[in-house]
Order: sequence, then C-alpha cells, then structure tokens
Amino acid sequence: MEVEIISQEIIKPSLPTPDHLKIFKRSFIDQITGGYLVRFISFYRRKESKLKINEVTNQLKTSLSQTLTRYYPLAGIYKDDSTIECNDKGALFVTAHVHCNMNELINQPKFQQFHKLGTSSRFHGDGSFQVSVQFNTFSCGGVAIFMCFYHMIMDITTISVFLKCWAAMASGSQDHESAFYYPEYKSAVLFPVKDSVPFGFSVIIKSLSLNEGRSTRKRFVFSSAAISDHLKVKGFSDPVPDPTSVEVVSSFIWKHAMAAAKAVQGVQEPSVLVHAADMRRRMVPPLPEYSAGNIISMIIAEYDGIDECEVKFGRLVELLRVAKEENKNEFVPKIQSSKGYDVMMKSLEEWGKKCSRKGLNTYQFTCWCKMGLNQVDFGWGKPVWTSLVGVTEVESMYKNFVVLLDGSDGGIEAWLILEQQEMAILESDQDFLAYASLNPGIIS
Repeated sequence: MEVEIISQEIIKPSLPTPDHLKIFKRSFIDQITGGYLVRFISFYRRKESKLKINEVTNQLKTSLSQTLTRYYPLAGIYKDDSTIECNDKGALFVTAHVHCNMNELINQPKFQQFHKLGTSSRFHGDGSFQVSVQFNTFSCGGVAIFMCFYHMIMDITTISVFLKCWAAMASGSQDHESAFYYPEYKSAVLFPVKDSVPFGFSVIIKSLSLNEGRSTRKRFVFSSAAISDHLKVKGFSDPVPDPTSVEVVSSFIWKHAMAAAKAVQGVQEPSVLVHAADMRRRMVPPLPEYSAGNIISMIIAEYDGIDECEVKFGRLVELLRVAKEENKNEFVPKIQSSKGYDVMMKSLEEWGKKCSRKGLNTYQFTCWCKMGLNQVDFGWGKPVWTSLVGVTEVESMYKNFVVLLDGSDGGIEAWLILEQQEMAILESDQDFLAYASLNPGIIS
C-alpha cells in the first residue's frame, strides 16, 4: 500500500491565548496518568461524487483552528512534569493520498498497514505537538482521519468532546449543543498538585509484567445479540440482576484470559481486574462531559479463588459490580475531599506493590464505549468504523491490556494484548469464540 504525503501544516489557534492563561498547571491525576499516546482512525465512505477534497481540507483546518482556541492548552507544549506552556504552537495536520481502495484495508482489517495512515512518529515527550491529524483520501473516494492525542491533560472523554466540537464547527451543525460550550478545565482545579508526584503511572505499568519477550494484540468483536441473548443471561445473579454490556464482556474476557494464563503457567493464580473509570458522573454534584482533563480513577476487582476448580463467570461479574459501587460510594468522595491527593497517592502505592508481586495476574481495561467516536460527522456522514492504530506485536510490559470500543451493531469491540502463548490458547478456546468473533471484516 503506497501512501503519498501531499502536505504538512501546523494549525494554530484562530485567536491568541491571553497572557493570563499562558501557564497551565497539570493536575496530579494528569501527572500519574503519564504521557501515553491515544491513537485511532475513523474510516468514512464516499457520500458525494462531487466532494471537493481541497474544500474539505480547508474546512477541516479552519474548524480545527477554531477548536484549538477553546482547547488552548492542547495547542501548547509540554514544559515540565507539572506545566503546559500555552504558546499557541498548534497542531500538526497532514494530508495524504492512499493508492488503493479503502475496502482493501477494512473488509478484512490489515492492522499492519494502518500505521502508514498516521503521524504518530512525529510525537515525542519533548514539547512536540499534543494533537496530530492525518487526512487520508483513497482511490475509491473514501477518506480516513487518523488522530493522535497526547494523554498528558486529556482522557477519552475530553478527546471525545474535542472531536464533537471540531466536527460541529466543520459541518456547521448545532446538533451537539454541548459541543459549543467552552471547556472547563476542572481537572487542574479539582486535583491540584501540592508537591511533585513521587512516581508516575508508567512505573506501575512496568511492574505489571514480570516476563520478558513479546505480546500479541488481537481484535475480537462481541455482537449485540451475543451480549444481550447470552452473556447477560449467563452473568445474571441475585446480587447483579441487571449486568451491563461492559460488565459482562469485561468479566468474560477476564475469565478466559485467566484460563489461558493457567494453561501456560500450570496453576490458577490470583488475579486483579483494573478498569479505568470516568469520575465525572460519579462525583457529587456530577460534572458535565465538557469538564476537561484526566478525570479518572480506577475500579479494582480482585479474584483469589485459587482453590476453586473453575472460575465462575457470574462470580466475576459480581466482583466487578461490587468494585464499581465501592469506587462510586467510597473512593470518589475521598478524592473529592481536601485530602484527595494523599488518598490517590496512597491508593496507587498500595496498588503498585500488590500488582508487582509474583503470582498475581493483572488485567487492565479501558472503555471507550458510548463516547461517540463512531458518531463524529464532519459533514459527510458518520464513520463506518473507528479502529485503534498500532502494531500487532508489542513489548510484553504492555501485556494484559484491553480496550473496549463500540461495535457497529451496538455490540462491543475488544482489543486485547496478551502474551503470545496465552493469546494462541485464547484463539483456540471454543467457549470464548462462541461469543467473540476474531477480527471480522467491516462491511456496510
């Protein structure tokens, strides 16, 4: 697949950032989240035969410039661990032409090719762009927009609202009224840093894997019918009479990932499921979605049934529900208190020690479902598919990581990173594959 770069341009905010906003202090949650990249790509089929690419790109650039004025810290540079210098450096915007039809990539997704459609190599933790975009056109007339965001001061909710605002401005639509609100940078206000954060989230991430080697990433799709007709039925119990789609899919993956690990290791080890959770709607009073920053906490469910012959699916659903309730009713109120910094640091320290000990399998989940990534309409319709971007083989320090996204039929796509032997076992697990399809094509 040949990708021809047409142009590269730096898009600056449409208005300069006022002097009193030039320095933006990151919250302690921003700091412990780390400087990871969030990368995904949205594919759009050709809707109009007379679509003029030059007009479209100019419209995208103009509206991106307007959006950056509202999200002014995203146009700045990373100055140090606690500071963003809002100097209006801007965002990187690349246009490219792909010499193939879009169907060749997505009818049977070829992830090893997707990195060619993006600009992630232009991202560094040295003050480079926090937002980077590559607008790709295909020979068939379809388009794909690759987006890469620096996680320093934005979680997936902030990214989602940023995209809604940009799309609404590009299309002239006012369907998303909240998209036109100026963002409130609540994270820095609610969770100020008292001292330098003693350790970053990356330290804990590294402690989760004690094995060297390589891991593999695969995409599995749970259809809406598989979730509602089977997994929710199997996950039903008196303690959890109303399991959610995310609860049952997460617990189902957890169960079978543990089984794969047991097959490789020869023993059933204790396990922990860690789910990133948006705190906005769990806070009192709830925060609106346009509250910007990393406003997240961790839901931690622990399974220690090493003496059980079989891991019960319903039991895992129950453990996850209990952990969610504890997070909402106990942990989040503590974080909202004046001692939120101390509470978070103590929690992370305890979690890091627990997860770093031998004989414990930890699985990390992050959920992008219902974030509207598959609803972003820049004026030529919604995407037929929004996909993650990245290599299929990764360093094992990132193993046991799962991202959940909205499926095309209302189901859920799960992107799993597991150790290679464990992934091979999962791929041949017929009980798992009865409800999870391995990398199906995108046809619409």
